[in-house]
Amino acid sequence: MDRGRHCTYGVISRGGYALIDDSHAPSFDRSDYPTSNETWPWFNGISWTAPPAEQCGINEQQKRQCGVYGITKQQCESSGCCFKEDGRSSKDVPICYYSTKSTQDLYFLGHGLDYKQALKDFTQLSGPIPLPPRYIFGVFFSRYWAYASYDQKEIVREYVKHDIPLDVIVTDMDWHITAYKRADKGERDQAGQGIGWTGFTFDDHLFVNHQNFLQWCKQLGLKNTLNVHPASGIQPWEERYEEMARANGIDPSTQKYVPYNATSKLYVSTWFDKVMRPLENEGIDLWWLDWQQGEDWVPSPPGLNPTIVLNYQYYTNPYHWRYTNTRPALLHRWGGLGNHRYQIGFSGDVIPNWDTLQLQLTFTPTASNVAYTYWSHDIGGHVTPPDAELYTRWVQWGAFSPIFRTHCTKNANNDRRIYTYPWSYFSTLQHFHKLRQSLLPYIYTQARLTFDTSVGSVLPLYYNHPHHQEAYTFNREYYFGESMVIAPVGSPIKNDSGMAEWSFWVPPGEWTNLFTMERFVGPIEVNSKFTIDELPALLKSDSIVPMLPNHVPALGQSHLVPHQIKWIAILGSSKQGSGMLYDDHGDEANYYDQNTFAWTKASYSISGDGKNVEFVISKMMGSFSNMPTHRQYEVHLKSVLPATSVRVNGQVVSAELYNDLVPITNDKNSFAYDGSTLSVVIKIGVAQSVRSDVKIQIEFANEISQISTMNGFVGKLKRFIKAKNMLDDQWGTRTSVFQDDYPNLLYAAGMGEKLSGVKADDAARTLSEFEKYAKIACDELKNITNISPSLQSKLNAQLC
Repeated sequence: MDRGRHCTYGVISRGGYALIDDSHAPSFDRSDYPTSNETWPWFNGISWTAPPAEQCGINEQQKRQCGVYGITKQQCESSGCCFKEDGRSSKDVPICYYSTKSTQDLYFLGHGLDYKQALKDFTQLSGPIPLPPRYIFGVFFSRYWAYASYDQKEIVREYVKHDIPLDVIVTDMDWHITAYKRADKGERDQAGQGIGWTGFTFDDHLFVNHQNFLQWCKQLGLKNTLNVHPASGIQPWEERYEEMARANGIDPSTQKYVPYNATSKLYVSTWFDKVMRPLENEGIDLWWLDWQQGEDWVPSPPGLNPTIVLNYQYYTNPYHWRYTNTRPALLHRWGGLGNHRYQIGFSGDVIPNWDTLQLQLTFTPTASNVAYTYWSHDIGGHVTPPDAELYTRWVQWGAFSPIFRTHCTKNANNDRRIYTYPWSYFSTLQHFHKLRQSLLPYIYTQARLTFDTSVGSVLPLYYNHPHHQEAYTFNREYYFGESMVIAPVGSPIKNDSGMAEWSFWVPPGEWTNLFTMERFVGPIEVNSKFTIDELPALLKSDSIVPMLPNHVPALGQSHLVPHQIKWIAILGSSKQGSGMLYDDHGDEANYYDQNTFAWTKASYSISGDGKNVEFVISKMMGSFSNMPTHRQYEVHLKSVLPATSVRVNGQVVSAELYNDLVPITNDKNSFAYDGSTLSVVIKIGVAQSVRSDVKIQIEFANEISQISTMNGFVGKLKRFIKAKNMLDDQWGTRTSVFQDDYPNLLYAAGMGEKLSGVKADDAARTLSEFEKYAKIACDELKNITNISPSLQSKLNAQLC
């Protein structure tokens, strides 16, 4: 780490231990609310004075760092430490150091290379990582723009029209009264801030009836959050000014503003009770805090960071949470070690470029080292428009990130609405939005495991592979939950190939890329190339992943307990595998108590001669309010040839033609084969009791995973289909390119369709023909001379 940056050291190290210096951290008292006898712990600082000069004469090799690098003299001496007047801090000699009489409050974590246990020990001392509400893991829409209520309604309609998932609407600061014209001329408010930057009153020019708008969103299952810049306090034009002024001892007739005071319990209590609580009662579900005044705005106690002050206050706000059984949630910046107790993180405004994207790929998993696992980034960057390719790669990273929130600044050319992008990008952008939605059961399950174990759901590779150097070197790659390893592509596409070059590391064991079905046995480094709709997303071959089915509504699904579950399993060389699904109410605060949550296990085993699979969905263990009594299921067994028969709880299931547009049919069980993904798809439309096991027996004509031509077939097939489309696009521009010129390419592109209708006994032979067609297709391409050299180069690179 660059010591010049203001960062927080992690609680793990390759040296096997970590030392936390908590000497100057403020503590909590046990004081009451100003208006009742209930306890709301408040900040209790420690007063320090600068040590006398004789206590600062210490050998440089023995000086102990006090405070952060870059600390000022005043900050240093107010912490009771010595300040080096005539030099700069370096790697070995701190500029601010403890005196000979100083005492320190140190915590030693000796963990060897058991990093997971180190995190658990840390949270045992400092408090657990909370489980956020389920809706937090859905899809956010955000843009800094002067949207009116009717504008935002139209955006929601466009999401529905384009079948794009949406769960949370973020309204930036234009929800409240602003004064841009006056601020542009340099006018300041009474707090000395740009006028109109802080606000707590809806602008009725844009929100004529904001209560109706918020209820309109609730009817659709959508959640709402508003941006808040609190630094200017309560100005005289605010709707609640008179109440706040009187409560804080100010005569409203003076029109004197109520200053923001983060450490005044009176101010914070009345602010929450009289200003924020009415807005929450109208339908605001969480707040997006946006503190921008640095770390020196808290008058006392010394060393108190205003960011973590705000996070603590909002997360424990008794004027809201004691009136509801819902879970605390907020969106704000990192406030230092211990901030993991107050989730979610907001990383702030960034410049969209490939370097920024790559930084986020490293930064986010690394944050697990301080237990701060739930970062929300501005997907697509913030301050300038990204090109379509960069935005697409950013959205792909977002789909496999802790929080999925697109955002950008106020600029007419800066837009994150994916339906405004060209079709060639929109289709991929939409796919990854929908993939994020479908992954919700898996993501929420991993979030519960984070609460239980303190291990982040986005985790550096070295937590699971501490003895492998590659786990440290490949730091833009990470575990996404227990079963997936993701390496989002962070470099642009090459013009000659139409693909981006990207390297990744495959951990020990057998893994399969979800997008190409290419199988790897690790540990191994892989240098590969990826089209715009591909990336390395590896699934452990013995794992089962719970997901939502494809056919769910676009709006408001993330807060619901699902009544349909899709289980995905890639059958590899392992004879058995399993996965878990966690369920609870989704937003109740007492999720850690008995009878407030449940687990469901799915497992498979391959028996006999390798042609028989039993897939079991075990009965739900546990209970919670609004728990479903019955569920419908889809089971997708991937990397297999067609099944010859399927039984559900002993009953024979009929085979049907695969149709991805047909959802689960009520009161009907069926199975089909999707040749384009080499998947047996079993649909259980007869609702099953969650209190009983569901046993599925599948028989195959061929031994599981013994067909070598299956490896990577799915990815190759997609590329042949795209190649066919690229050649089709020559019509009208280069009309002498005909289908007659590439019949074997067309045969290869149609192999998925052919496999979907083939008999089980003929599937292996049919699949083996693919490589033959693919090879001849490459020869055909060489003979097509009247297409552009660029297209010729791309086709050869992607297919041959």
